[in-house]
Amino acid sequence: VLKNVIGEDAYNIIFNIYDVFEEDHTKVCRSEDVYRLGLLRCIPADTRPGLSTSALLIHVLLTSAIARIIKEQSDKVISHDWEVEVLRLASILHDIGKPIAWYKTFTKDRYVSHVDEEVLDDVWGRLKSFEKLLGDDVWGYVKVIVRCHHMPSKDLEKCLENEFSRLKIPTSPNALKILTRLCDYASQADIISSNTDRITSLIRRVLKDIESKC
Repeated sequence: VLKNVIGEDAYNIIFNIYDVFEEDHTKVCRSEDVYRLGLLRCIPADTRPGLSTSALLIHVLLTSAIARIIKEQSDKVISHDWEVEVLRLASILHDIGKPIAWYKTFTKDRYVSHVDEEVLDDVWGRLKSFEKLLGDDVWGYVKVIVRCHHMPSKDLEKCLENEFSRLKIPTSPNALKILTRLCDYASQADIISSNTDRITSLIRRVLKDIESKC
């Protein structure tokens, strides 16, 4: 049923796209790997009518660029070398749970958020090569930001602290303070990026016009 709803390609990519990152990076990408990565353009940034007219890939790249700009304009202190790396990567991956979350929503007949524990734990399990590539600290920082990027600013630090504890990732008060700031930048960038392609006002007018004619 799901294949009929979202199409064969989109259905397959939900389960296969993560496999590309687990390949031996020293080898040339196979044609089917390139094809699967190309299918990212077919995944919408949002499934709700009027809330998105762009692809998820475009949304996350724009979010990452905006987050970098916000950091440059907002920071009043000297940054650590890893901060930009963590912020850019976390912003690119902030919605990585969406394809799996949509699939779970269809199959479980209940809404499943893309930042739910069950979704992100599934994703991180498919991307173990990132941990080897980036190191425990950087990859751990990315994971907690992705988990908490939808939290209100006042609740960010507590959310991050809880996620560090849940994932059994060691941290320090200073790192927690820095990551709270970075997560807030990613959250702001996500909102700005999302609003650039939302046409909710147009959809609302169309629906009201249809309703008036019924």
